[in-house]
Amino acid sequence: MKKEYFKIRFLDDVVLLKNSNTQAGGQNLDYISGAVFLGLVARYYDEFEDPFKIFHSSSVRFGEAKPFFNAKEFYKIPYSFYAPKLNKDKAYNIHLVDVLDPSIISMQLQQIRSGYINEELEIYEIPYVYTQKSSKDPETGASKKGGMFGYSAIESGIEWIFSVCFDDDVTQVEREKVISHLLGHHHIGKSKTSQYGRVVIEKYDNFTQNIEQEITGEVDYLYLKSSLALFNEQGFASYMLDHYNLKLDQAAIIWEKTQIRTREFTPFNFKRQNNDYSRLVIEQGSVIALKNLTQEEAKRIKQGLGGFLSEGYGEILINPKFLLKKEFTLKKASLKKYEQIQKDLTQNKLCNYLSHQASLEKSQTSNLQIVQDFIQKHQKSFLGVSNSQWGQIRMLTQLCHQEEFLDKVREQIATANAQFQWKSGSKDLLDFISKYGKENTRLLAVLMPKINTRNDNV
Repeated sequence: MKKEYFKIRFLDDVVLLKNSNTQAGGQNLDYISGAVFLGLVARYYDEFEDPFKIFHSSSVRFGEAKPFFNAKEFYKIPYSFYAPKLNKDKAYNIHLVDVLDPSIISMQLQQIRSGYINEELEIYEIPYVYTQKSSKDPETGASKKGGMFGYSAIESGIEWIFSVCFDDDVTQVEREKVISHLLGHHHIGKSKTSQYGRVVIEKYDNFTQNIEQEITGEVDYLYLKSSLALFNEQGFASYMLDHYNLKLDQAAIIWEKTQIRTREFTPFNFKRQNNDYSRLVIEQGSVIALKNLTQEEAKRIKQGLGGFLSEGYGEILINPKFLLKKEFTLKKASLKKYEQIQKDLTQNKLCNYLSHQASLEKSQTSNLQIVQDFIQKHQKSFLGVSNSQWGQIRMLTQLCHQEEFLDKVREQIATANAQFQWKSGSKDLLDFISKYGKENTRLLAVLMPKINTRNDNV
């Protein structure tokens, strides 16, 4: 199996919800589902010789995206992490703690359910921004009564990492086609046609992770890096962990050391414009403890568990480092590099804006001088031209493209009503247009009538 890594950056705020319900307020996802990336490629479904293999057979697996900062991947905080009620910085792996110890009981340990960690046990919380909106009444143009709503979106600027795995039976041509359709600018999430959802995806080569430890055969821990959807022997969706859906022969589940969270949701298929069957999902970050795990069982588990593998489900880490420490301190992730990049980008944008404004002002000053010099030299040639004729010239500057502007002006000043007024100034005007273009002519058509009127009053 070949694994390719990609980095995705949010250019806009992105709305990602846990369900497809649009009537009631939904909870936000704190990761990007593999179905999003599968969908980006599935737009080109008919371009593939064997689309079933690419999209439905798990030969290609579009992984879930996790936060990525300072060249480090972050993982959903394990549900085995517990912290004292009055000291959230200090944490324990509950499966390594004697929960009957009076000193442990007195701490009133609470499960940590939000955030991401990296292998150095730095914690990161996904930042959200809430925007209040209102539906518009088409008749009055005012806010629609009872039409207030809002979106909670993940902030722009965040970078994520995800992988796409290709089985050996996927050809090089098919792999390159999948990769080419992923790269570039896309829109994801809800409300893509308004202000949300713009992202850019690029390839990220030479990424490696070395966070798993060797199995012991005594007590080993499975960490759900992605969502897990299990099915029983009859093919029905199930939350129940057993030997069949965990691909176990000899190993047994240690229930008292296992920590899982579950949810049910109904995915929406955009292509069919309809809902799929509801899914029973064990959430990423769950921890399953096993005893007597063999190498052969571990190998099968690493190939993926459960269903919907093509959407990134079922990815498992065995004995990741952060599950093997009893007591530790959670430090806030240092994102100085990321923040500095954002700061530099802001400074660059400001500098570019000021530079552009200075150039624009210089150009406008130069254009004004050109027009004033022309008026001073040729004003007498246009004394007979009425304000309405100059108004016609201004209108042509708005309606015509540069390449046709000169011909349109020539036609205008040659009409029966205008020909007499432009008799002495037509050649000078056409020469000016040929030399200085449409924009300077617009400025001339604004200033010349004002100067002529001022002279008439004098």
